[in-house]
Amino acid sequence: MKKKFLVISGIVFLISIIFLVYLFLSHFRPPNLLRPIVGENYKVRLVQELSSKKIELHTLPDESDDALIASISGILVYFSKNKDLSVQATALQMILGKTTIDNRIPKEIDLRFSKPILRY
Repeated sequence: MKKKFLVISGIVFLISIIFLVYLFLSHFRPPNLLRPIVGENYKVRLVQELSSKKIELHTLPDESDDALIASISGILVYFSKNKDLSVQATALQMILGKTTIDNRIPKEIDLRFSKPILRY
């Protein structure tokens, strides 16, 4: 009987310690740990995507309601916030490669639409 009491009290003690540790950790957790960064998040992700594709920005991107606007090698490039930035960066990489081969450099590239628009 005494042995059962010790086992049950030990289990209750361990459960209460685990519960107290949980409360302590949940109370002191940084509040912004898992929240997305609003505003700068698009800019940061765009810079990361472009640098991973070896595309060099000349200025930090400007931001409007639905677009990011960046200057790349003297070309004004419009990126959509509503589309995957990785896909847009890959498309830009292909366009820049093609324009270099064709020796025709556009003044603007607009990636906000399903088919990119180049303005010369």
